[in-house]
Amino acid sequence: MNEVSIVIIVLIIFMIIKAINQKRKSTVQTTQTFKKTEEIKTDENTEKNNNILTYTEKKFLSVLHELKKYDLVIIPQVNLATIIQKTGEFKYQNELYRNIDFGIFDKNYNILLLIELNDISHQQYKRRERDMKVKEIVKQADIKLINFYTDKPNKPE
Repeated sequence: MNEVSIVIIVLIIFMIIKAINQKRKSTVQTTQTFKKTEEIKTDENTEKNNNILTYTEKKFLSVLHELKKYDLVIIPQVNLATIIQKTGEFKYQNELYRNIDFGIFDKNYNILLLIELNDISHQQYKRRERDMKVKEIVKQADIKLINFYTDKPNKPE
């Protein structure tokens, strides 16, 4: 083997080592970036919510479970954005980021009906304003909405 061949082999080995070190450095940076991202997420003041339903909603859900014998699916806390899609030009998609107490779906998860339980909190101005907006959105999407009241007699709307 002549000297030129040895120099070429040594250069190739150095290039391989350099490439391995760059890849290792990139992996370390990615890992460090991921760890920093994790740290940011854990720095937030968040905690698990064990009560996604109120006592009244839980009682109402137990009654709604009777509908399962008709091959209906009951889902609590349905977000409008999961069942309604805005079409055409619109200003605010965030109008759909509101929850309805219950959705009734067929066995293929096609929405049939939405149910809202209205307790005393629905008498507050902001809440009434929100309820009117939800009613308008649901009506535009051609989805039936039924309101049940916890503090007064229920009548067909």
